[in-house]
Amino acid sequence: MKEKGVDDGHIIHINSIDGHMPVIFPGLAHYFASKHAVTVLTEGLRRELVQLGSKIKVTSISPGVVDTDMLRSFTDGTQVSADELPALKSEDIANAVTYALGTPPHVQRWSGRVALVTGASAGIGAAIVRELVKNGLIVVGLARRAELIEELSAELKGAPGKLHAFKGDASKEEDILAAFDWIKKNLGRIDVLVNNAAILHMLSLMDENTSQWRQMFDLNVLGLSICTREAFKLMKEKGRWSGRVALVTGASVGIGAAIVRELVKNGLIVVGLARRAELVEELSAELKGAPGKLHALKGDLTKEEDILAAFDWIKKNLGRIDVLVNNAGVLHLSMLTGGETSQWKQIFDLNVIGLSISTREAFKLMKEKGVDDGHIIHINSVAGHSLVNFPGIVPYSASKHAVTVLTEGLRRELVQLGSKIRVTSISPGGVDTDMVKSVTGQSPIPEGEFPLLQAEDIANAVTYVLGTPPHVQRWSGRVALVTGASAGIGAAIVRELVKNGLIVVGLARRAELVELKGAPGKLHALKGDLTKEEDILAAFDWIKKNLGRIDVLVNNAAVLHISTLTGGETSHWKQMFDLNVIGLSICTREVFKLMKEKGVDDGHIIHINRFCLTINIDKKTLCKRNSDTPTPNLRKRKNILNHLPPSPSPQHPNILPTFIILLFSTFVSNPYRSIAPVHLASSLSKSSSDSSQSISPGAVDTDMIKGITGHVPIPEGEFPLLRAEDIANAVTYVLGTPPHVQIHEITIKPIGEKY
Repeated sequence: MKEKGVDDGHIIHINSIDGHMPVIFPGLAHYFASKHAVTVLTEGLRRELVQLGSKIKVTSISPGVVDTDMLRSFTDGTQVSADELPALKSEDIANAVTYALGTPPHVQRWSGRVALVTGASAGIGAAIVRELVKNGLIVVGLARRAELIEELSAELKGAPGKLHAFKGDASKEEDILAAFDWIKKNLGRIDVLVNNAAILHMLSLMDENTSQWRQMFDLNVLGLSICTREAFKLMKEKGRWSGRVALVTGASVGIGAAIVRELVKNGLIVVGLARRAELVEELSAELKGAPGKLHALKGDLTKEEDILAAFDWIKKNLGRIDVLVNNAGVLHLSMLTGGETSQWKQIFDLNVIGLSISTREAFKLMKEKGVDDGHIIHINSVAGHSLVNFPGIVPYSASKHAVTVLTEGLRRELVQLGSKIRVTSISPGGVDTDMVKSVTGQSPIPEGEFPLLQAEDIANAVTYVLGTPPHVQRWSGRVALVTGASAGIGAAIVRELVKNGLIVVGLARRAELVELKGAPGKLHALKGDLTKEEDILAAFDWIKKNLGRIDVLVNNAAVLHISTLTGGETSHWKQMFDLNVIGLSICTREVFKLMKEKGVDDGHIIHINRFCLTINIDKKTLCKRNSDTPTPNLRKRKNILNHLPPSPSPQHPNILPTFIILLFSTFVSNPYRSIAPVHLASSLSKSSSDSSQSISPGAVDTDMIKGITGHVPIPEGEFPLLRAEDIANAVTYVLGTPPHVQIHEITIKPIGEKY
């Protein structure tokens, strides 16, 4: 669990009431002792997990007498008949397990997840296996008599889940390790462990049968402990997506193949859907030994029946879907005045309709299987946000504009449904693929005029949006300047960069707040006011004299005042422009001069842009009596700053927009106007590979936001907020891209934002 990043896993010990009470039967002291040990181990593990900050749960289920073979072997030769004893059924304990996992009907969220049940061949173990498979889990039954589990597997054929039989003795460490190794290689993860295997011998403390004492403790205590340790390690091994199921369309070559490679290397179980499935099979052979697994499916994304068949296969064989990457696409150069209808139809059937069908089916399966943290990723294009100046590109560009609208439309639908499934559009520029080569081959392009991204760059963007940590090692030991570093987003960025080994200069008016110890990098605090040019120049002079160079600039410092054009204060307007625009521009100019002087040709300049609240003022209803300044009232609408201007409500023609000054100040500071959530291009500069990025978050939980929202009434849950760390992670992703990749714009919205 630890290895695979499973932080919502569950470890269940099948204990006994004998583990909570004193010995009441002669000859049972050692059995009672072993079960008391399980009670202590349960509480000890719970405390360890709390100390580790883990959300993995541990539960002890302690039944009384259960009608099993173990009970009957115990009563044989005694005056007590097993049939006369009031006993529970094995199914009662199985029901307790499903209750512990979430209580029916909420156990659906475990559908498609992986469970290991020890002692699974008969009795309580077999009953638990039955119940879990019926509830859609993929179950591994570990027992010495694996043939009985295989019979149970045949009995459960047709159930929503699946049962795998594994032969092993849970008292032998090598058998346990072999079982976990098989799970890791074949299923990729573990989510639930049910420690059920146990043995009971009736022995007096005076008996000299040490081997049977050892057998009880080896199985009931030591075996349980080893299984628990290995399950925890596997749960925590990698990212939270490890072992989850992803479908990648158009997976045979180019971007699709690169995405498949990256996901399988990160431990996902990937289904690659393509017309040329044999190429996906070759890729599967290449990835043999990787943490994840690749399944090849043959299908044409322009045919609905092929898409439906693929999802049916996934449901039957893998049980669920967690990630959909809509990558399949086609590009034909076709003029509107003389193009072929068949080519237009193919473009829209694949790029729009096929994508829409796949999205619908993925959502249906996610919903059915209780996957509420899934992710749907559309591989879009910069052509989906503006019309590229390339002859014959219009039909393709129109299809990608449709994808842009479908992304935002789906996001809004998911919010209305209360779903936490995420949707992301990734919009690369030209990528070095067969599709692009076939197009550029039709048009003469001067050498070096059309730089291309690599397919791997888009695959890295996919792993970024899924949450895989970025690779920023190449920046270790390099120098970064972060403005506005004392609190909020700036402090989070500083923390992240220093943890990744950078030498960071934090520039802020409150320099005493800029502090971080014990991280691989180093942090220097400089006091300065970004509205004063002399403070900025002094900071760069200090950097030059003491650090010798600069490699990264993060323009984060900003100020926000609520101010109307009809009644605002000049000082507020001046402060916003002096800091948000002029200060940013001076920093940018000075950093470029220093980079150029020191021969830094791979530097990064990152602008932290800002969100925009569309706040409107209705003079008739919102102006305070005897006041020249209206009271803002938050409308149920929010925009990403400078991308979408505030507009009056058509229902209220007298409503006036505010935040104009803030909007314009940040618009001026942002040279990129793409609304693609992840917008990639290849660097066009021949003389310098320095790059400049804009990161535009929605509302972030900072003091600045709290200062605004304190002025306006906001309904509970109406205004979801990002965390400062989310923006810091975007910065490290940007820094982790290869030198030839230019991230023009990253737009980050909180889950649940309605507009």
